[in-house]
Amino acid sequence: MSSMRWVRVAVLRPGPGYDFVEAQCPAEELGSYDGEASYICPQFDFAVASPTIVLDRDVEGFPAGCSTFAEFGRDEREQARREHWNCQHARFGSSSVADRMSNVKE
Repeated sequence: MSSMRWVRVAVLRPGPGYDFVEAQCPAEELGSYDGEASYICPQFDFAVASPTIVLDRDVEGFPAGCSTFAEFGRDEREQARREHWNCQHARFGSSSVADRMSNVKE
């Protein structure tokens, strides 16, 4: 039996300014709207908003700063992935996500 691999993600806290907050999500649930929500939402006492942004650098299929595109339907998802809709590469990508964590509130 294999254990789940948890990765760091950022989601939006609704309100003035929509701050990103850090959460944890199993890698196997990334890209699944219901799967992400079932693990991320219980971590907060407020409703979080899409997109989910991957913070860790070594997640297959999701470079750091990339959206999981879970908020898009099947018809839009491939175009969203190609065009990086809702991604935050400039904010959370590059060589060191740890250096950018000052942009994420806990």
